[in-house]
Amino acid sequence: MVLSLSLQLMNTFNKTKAANFPMQAMPPHDFPFLSELYNVLSTCPFFPAESPVEFVAPLKDTEVSKDKPVVLECEVNKPDATATWSKNSQPISVQDGYDIRQDRTRHSLHLEKVTPDDAAEYTVTVDGQSTTANLTLKGGSSQNIVKQGK
Repeated sequence: MVLSLSLQLMNTFNKTKAANFPMQAMPPHDFPFLSELYNVLSTCPFFPAESPVEFVAPLKDTEVSKDKPVVLECEVNKPDATATWSKNSQPISVQDGYDIRQDRTRHSLHLEKVTPDDAAEYTVTVDGQSTTANLTLKGGSSQNIVKQGK
């Protein structure tokens, strides 16, 4: 409807003014419809507000055997959003030797050979939103998992 109205206003302009005067020669008071067009277009939702990040697939608690590979993965609704990872509330990164990957909306942590030290609570944070999961060893204890605030 808004587009239709703006096209009607432009057609009116083209029929009445543009044929008779060059644009720069027309005085502003000859364009009352321009202020109406501006009012209409400035309230149009052409550029919607950016939606907040949401986890469409959060991290999942995972149990794995010692010396086996595991991938912790989540997915967000925004492509190429920057994620930070933590293990037991301590930041981890590629510089720490972790295999952290991102493919558009998917964020993953790859552990090639799980050790007892890998058993922990892992968190991914993107734009202030986070998801958390526990990695435990099959047949082992969860003694390395530190619950914050408990």
